[in-house]
Amino acid sequence: MSETTKPTFGPSFGEAFASSFEAMAEQWQPHMEDAFQQFAAMTLMSKETADAFLASSRAAARGFGDLSKAAASASERAVTKTAETARRLAEAKDPQTFAIRQQAAFKEQFDTMVAEASKATELGLKIASDVSEPLANRWSVMFQQTGRAA
Repeated sequence: MSETTKPTFGPSFGEAFASSFEAMAEQWQPHMEDAFQQFAAMTLMSKETADAFLASSRAAARGFGDLSKAAASASERAVTKTAETARRLAEAKDPQTFAIRQQAAFKEQFDTMVAEASKATELGLKIASDVSEPLANRWSVMFQQTGRAA
């Protein structure tokens, strides 16, 4: 053999590695693109779910603020009415007038209690509806999206 002739054993290791890496990249590229799209969809779904929880929390805060205001207002009315009733009872000239006024005050207190309880129930139902609405809407969308994906 002459000095200028070298034996050839095929492509160099670097060329073979690059060739096999390119083939693998071509084969896996569609799968990786699909995985990235699914990851992006999951990220968006998580963000939208977090937004729904945030909206629900805001509705709860507003609702409990409204409930606190209603309770404070009812308490203020009750204190005022109790003072007025005490004044009217103190002004009674005889036991019969006192008993009649006391009976009327008890009836009025019971009616007020029923009315306030009804208002509180209505407000509680409104709060529950306002709090659950964003979550229910989000879960509905999620079930539709996951149903299509399956």
